[in-house]
This record gives sequence, C-alpha cells and structure tokens, in this order.
Amino acid sequence: MTWVGDELFILTWRERVVFVVDSSIRERRRLQNPTEGWGITHLPTMGGDHLLVSDGSSTLTERAPSNWEALRAIEVTASGKPVDQLNELEFVKGRVYANVWHSDRIAVLDPQTGHVLNWLDLSALQSRFAKPAGWDAEEHVLNGIAYDVQTQHLLVTGKCWPKIFELKVEGVSSH
Repeated sequence: MTWVGDELFILTWRERVVFVVDSSIRERRRLQNPTEGWGITHLPTMGGDHLLVSDGSSTLTERAPSNWEALRAIEVTASGKPVDQLNELEFVKGRVYANVWHSDRIAVLDPQTGHVLNWLDLSALQSRFAKPAGWDAEEHVLNGIAYDVQTQHLLVTGKCWPKIFELKVEGVSSH
C-alpha cells in the first residue's frame, strides 16, 4: 500500500482489486487491476503524482492514481538481463527499492530507465532472530520495505519474521 495525497492505495495480490481509502480507512473507490498485485509505491514525477506497480514480472507499470490508466511500462534489468519476481516496492529519493521474491536481495533501480544501479544483500538478517515454530525457509523470506522520512532509514522485514530491521543505507540518508 502507498499514499498519494490524502488517499491510501491498497493493492490486493490475487483479487485484482485496488482499494482506495481515506485516512479513516473509509473506502472512496475500487479500481480493477488487470494483473496480480505484488507491490506498489508512490512515484512523484514532473507531470504529477503517479503510482508504480509490480505484478511479479520484470516489468513495472506506471499508473495514474485517478483512474488506474497505464502510462508506461518499465522493464527492470541488471547487466542487460531482466530481473523478475519484483515484489515489495518503495520510492526513496529518486530511486525505487524493489524486493526480489525468494531472495535476500533488494534491487535499487532508476525508475526512468529500469536499470538496477545497486543491490542490497540482506542475507545476514535471518541469522539475527530465532525462527518461530512452523518456520518455512522457502516462504518466510524478505518481503517488506518502508522508508522513515524522519530518520532517513529503511525498515525491512519478511513474511512471518518476528523483527523489523532499521537500516542506514549509504546514499539514502543525507548525513
């Protein structure tokens, strides 16, 4: 989910519906999504506020928040090869951070070109907490990215992880 102005866009995974709610979580409208919803982030552009949406492929779709119109497709590549399984998305200071499903990596990409500029290898994080009962190493993977504007840190977690990690990433913070 992501905010654009005073509206929260909540992307569903398989139902192909986007709920648009206000700050009281009252539904304002529903939008039909033509694909599965894997990730969404607010994308400020020169032409106004847009959304960037992932369907699990290597293509991100820029959409208009008013009517969900597809404005452009962005093919995400690293060293000239497509990067698929793009999941959770977060826009931070001109870059998009995209979790790659079933991996411990986050791609840092240019939203204009789709080129991966850097990778965050977060494989060490899972060694920093005890695994809860029923732990499934195949499914309980890195899967959450948020940005704290006040601290200028990334917050990351995973499916069924009992912890959230606060990360200072070089190039993200201003100090």
